[in-house]
Amino acid sequence: MLQALFVDLVRQYTSDEGLIQSLWSEVYHFYTFRKRFYHNLTHLEKLYGELTAVQTQVEDWNTVLFALFYHDLLYRPGRQKVLRHFLAMDRIYKTDFFFERYEGQARENMRRELGV
Repeated sequence: MLQALFVDLVRQYTSDEGLIQSLWSEVYHFYTFRKRFYHNLTHLEKLYGELTAVQTQVEDWNTVLFALFYHDLLYRPGRQKVLRHFLAMDRIYKTDFFFERYEGQARENMRRELGV
C-alpha cells in the first residue's frame, strides 16, 4: 500500500521511473533498517490512516504525504534544535483533531528527550 501511494505521489512530479524507484528505495530502506523499532513502515501506515481522517481539512495533501514519508529522514539533523523550536510554539499541532489527541504526549516526549 505505501509503495503504491508513494509512487503515485511522485509520478505527479516526474515521469522518470528510475528516479521514482530510487526515491522509494531510499524511503523503504530507511524505515526497514533493523534498528528501527518504532519509526518503521508500520508507523507510516498508522500515520497515514490517521491523516486520512482529516484529509478534507488539508489544503495541500501532497505536501502532507511527502512530510509523512520524509519526516524521519529529514528530522535527524539538528534534532535538538527542532525539538526546542516545537516546544516554544503555542501549539505543535495546528488542527484541533490532532492537538486534542497528541499535543500533551508529544510535549512530554520532547521534554524527556531533551532532559528538560
